Amino acid sequence: MYNANSGKINSLLDSAHKRVSPDTYDCKLCDLTYGVFKENEKWSRFRKNLLDTNPNLQSEFLHKDEFAKQYWSKWLPKYKFPIRFKHE
Repeated sequence: MYNANSGKINSLLDSAHKRVSPDTYDCKLCDLTYGVFKENEKWSRFRKNLLDTNPNLQSEFLHKDEFAKQYWSKWLPKYKFPIRFKHE
């Protein structure tokens, strides 16, 4: 789960924040997976390779607002983003 919200405006604001004040940018997952304007090539290749070598693996990368909309529960507020869940 990214510690950011989805959408073009949020993406532009996040990109500006990363450039202007990277030390205060809260989404470390975004730093790892995205550059200023697009997905990091290494990350893209890693995801593709992971899914190619593990065809039964299912993964989702959601922003905070997408996660809340899709998986909201009364326990949701206890989580701090970014987070990772594993379902077995």
